[in-house]
Amino acid sequence: MFALKFLKKDKFDSYDDYIQNGAPIVPENFNFSYDVIDVLAKENPGDIALLWTNDAGETKKFTFLDLSRMSNAAANFLSSRGLTRGDTVLLFMRRRWEYWILMLAMHKLGVIPIPSTNQLKAEDIEYRIEQAESKAIIAFDDGHILNEIKTAIGDRNVQLISNEEVANAIETMPTSLERVPNNNTDTMVIYFTSGTTDMPKMVAHNFMYPLGHINTAMFWQRLHDKDIHFTLSESGWAKCSWGKMYGQWLAGATVFVFDFASIATAHDLLHAMSEHHITSFCAPPTVYKMLIHADFNKYDLSALEKADIAGEALNPEVYERFFDKTGIKLHEGFGQTETCVMLFTNQWIEPKPGSMGMPAAGWDVQLLDEGGRPVPNGTVGEICVSLKNARPVGLFQGYHKNEKLTAKVFRDGFYHTGDVAYRDNDGY
Repeated sequence: MFALKFLKKDKFDSYDDYIQNGAPIVPENFNFSYDVIDVLAKENPGDIALLWTNDAGETKKFTFLDLSRMSNAAANFLSSRGLTRGDTVLLFMRRRWEYWILMLAMHKLGVIPIPSTNQLKAEDIEYRIEQAESKAIIAFDDGHILNEIKTAIGDRNVQLISNEEVANAIETMPTSLERVPNNNTDTMVIYFTSGTTDMPKMVAHNFMYPLGHINTAMFWQRLHDKDIHFTLSESGWAKCSWGKMYGQWLAGATVFVFDFASIATAHDLLHAMSEHHITSFCAPPTVYKMLIHADFNKYDLSALEKADIAGEALNPEVYERFFDKTGIKLHEGFGQTETCVMLFTNQWIEPKPGSMGMPAAGWDVQLLDEGGRPVPNGTVGEICVSLKNARPVGLFQGYHKNEKLTAKVFRDGFYHTGDVAYRDNDGY
């Protein structure tokens, strides 16, 4: 398991042992594309890194060697279009396979990707172009988003690049690339928040961010190099980074991607899990609510061993119904666009339906009242992360171009999530 290169130990005997020794160790000038993917391409060149399929029946498999070479070609293509370190690029790729190649290529160049959902309207895209000062947009035409993008661009000097151009370049551009240096604190990727209560904010993650997802994949999702992991998220959301890229490849697992044009049904998902022998699945409670009404006897889910859940509160009935159908206990997790997983049901504790579990290694999570004081067990407090001893690997560096808002959430030695919870007497 490649992730062990970034940990103090290769085995943890208990939750306490994990908490004391499980925080990732970050090398200087770390770059996920060079230091993980390119190395895996040499050490395990034939291992399947990405298994992609769509609702039209197409299937593609990419090894770590494929990812290394193709991302070099894509990086050379992006350079040929004038994109360079520090430039921001909006990506509208749904679940197209080119997305993963582009992300790796941009990391190699220091170009900053801004993954974006295809659900956006022209005014939303225009706002993002202006706020991020984007130099280019790379998009997959789903029959809707391209028109919205063209309207948003208007007469702005913003390149519009299609996924077909990217796919052609991957086939034709040189696959050799000289390493572009970076610092750990350079911005690697930006996500816009959903903007449900305010204008969307730009969450800036640095080059250490992928190592924070060792907690996500290795300890919450409990992945290893024989797993085929399926997280449902589309590429425009941070959950894609949580479940379909960094931590999973650090764990040596295969990332499974199911690209569908419309809303996937329970049959679609269960059929895909059966056909492709999925061993690990992660989705929000809404999806599990849909799945538990299906007839599981129609599908061969014998490969499925692990299931995780995040994104909203879990109804205990969903937990029980899914367990009755599969014998699998759902492991809940909590985090934000601004973080990696910071609370989760780990392998050393028994899941409690409705509980997010316990803190991740490297995350000193405290529940505070409005005066900044810790609250007793059973009392609701704001979920805050102490920065007094160390800054967790995977915590965002701030809101891009918004020092005032950054200072508001980073104050008094804590990161304030704005979310609330209570702790029970067992520490859950």
